[in-house]
Amino acid sequence: ENLAFGACVVQTEPLDELPSFLSNHSPPNVVRATDVLVRRCYCYISKYPFFRLHFDVLYSILARERLFRMSRPALDPAR
Repeated sequence: ENLAFGACVVQTEPLDELPSFLSNHSPPNVVRATDVLVRRCYCYISKYPFFRLHFDVLYSILARERLFRMSRPALDPAR
C-alpha cells in the first residue's frame, strides 16, 4: 500500500538563513538577502496517520530552530 499521510507548517524566514539541520549547504548568494523574507513549508510525511504527533514533531523542530537563531550573534549589517 502506498498511502501516505502528511503534516505541513509554513513559516516566514529570512532568505539567507538555512535551517540549522541543513548546515552542510551554503546560503543563497543574493545581495542584501537579509532584507528578503520568504515563506518556507516544512512537511512531515509518514505511512501512519498520527497527525498530532506529526505536528508536535514539526513544532518542536521549528522551536529549536528559533532558539538556535536567537542565541547566535547578530549578523554584520554591512555585509
